[in-house]
Amino acid sequence: MPTDFRPDTAQEWKERILKELKGAPFEKVVSQTADGIEIQPFYVKDDQETILDTGPTRPWRIHQDFSGSADRNALILDALGAGVDSISLSCDNLEEDLKDVQVEIIRIEVGGTDFHVYWPQFLASRGIDESKLHGGYRFDPYGVMLMNGQFDSASFIPEMVKLFAESTASQKNWKTLSIEGNRYADAGATPVQELAFSLAQVKAYLDINPTLAHDLSVSLSADTVYFETSCKLRAFRILWANLLRAFGVSAPLHIKARSGTRDLAPIDQHGNLLRSTSQAMAAILGGADRVELRPFDGKGDAFSLRLARNIQKLLIHESYFDKNLNPMKGAYLFEELTAKMAKMAWNLFKDIESKGGWLHFVKEGYIQKMVHRSAEDYVEEINSKERIWLGVNTHPDPDQPEWKGMEVAFDGRTLPILKNK
Repeated sequence: MPTDFRPDTAQEWKERILKELKGAPFEKVVSQTADGIEIQPFYVKDDQETILDTGPTRPWRIHQDFSGSADRNALILDALGAGVDSISLSCDNLEEDLKDVQVEIIRIEVGGTDFHVYWPQFLASRGIDESKLHGGYRFDPYGVMLMNGQFDSASFIPEMVKLFAESTASQKNWKTLSIEGNRYADAGATPVQELAFSLAQVKAYLDINPTLAHDLSVSLSADTVYFETSCKLRAFRILWANLLRAFGVSAPLHIKARSGTRDLAPIDQHGNLLRSTSQAMAAILGGADRVELRPFDGKGDAFSLRLARNIQKLLIHESYFDKNLNPMKGAYLFEELTAKMAKMAWNLFKDIESKGGWLHFVKEGYIQKMVHRSAEDYVEEINSKERIWLGVNTHPDPDQPEWKGMEVAFDGRTLPILKNK
């Protein structure tokens, strides 16, 4: 009996594949990402070392947002009792919304109008020690400026950010800034663009003060493009480390993965439950610290929120996704794809910086135009059925509106939307 086996070479694997293709070109089984990265049908060890040796130190938190929900207190209590341990909400009515909620033992994010006034008042009324809290403000003034186009406010942002950071300086586990990088993806950006634009936005804050690295959390989009989503999250940790090294600072990175809106079908919506499952799995394998799945029907009521969190609970209790915190370490495909995405994003980031930085690129509309072009490419793939959207552009439910009477359109903010022709 042989005691060892000679590994097959890459050429031998390729020859087997060509035989199975029966004359078709090898390129038939090579796919390509939106950023032009080729995905090979197989990978072999080629002396490439693991490029991301570490992952999260604890299983991810299940996060849910209640900002737009009615009867928030009941929904929050139900969620916390069912395993959610990270929430976000607006500060419209904190006393009522957080009735019987022990904010000291969960992670919480607060936003909305005058959140920086209402939140401290709420804590004082409860006699809560701020230093014991985990969470942060949903505060991203540069991101808001990007969305509303009011660039005159840019000159006021540095001082405002400094004041907010000083007000929470004693709170070790409280993040002042929450960078919503998923906005780029929801508007149509490719994964590499989302990485580069998010990193450039982070640098815009670090230019105010490098120590703000400790006050930052980052949200990235979790999409149904499985490999890219996982590697995108891994790649951002590499980019973060490189950026902070350039500033001479170090700070842990906290990533929240939020399911992307453009993957959620507007018709035959129960199929979105499968899409959400894929999004969650990709985010978890990519090392997200928190995962937020948006309601499958966009409603945010008790039923849709329960299904959203139960998807993650199934991944914990029946699929054991919480037992391995860095499952992609050493996997050839994911190591290579992570490295290529990080390199491409770093090069795009450097190009942005060499031409004036994130703020200049936004004011001149360069980032918006790049996202718009990517969005149009995505729209064309949907409308031509090159990209399958099951239940919408292929195999639609006969009881739902027919695809042929609708088209995908880009509205500048979220993508895609459907409108009647």
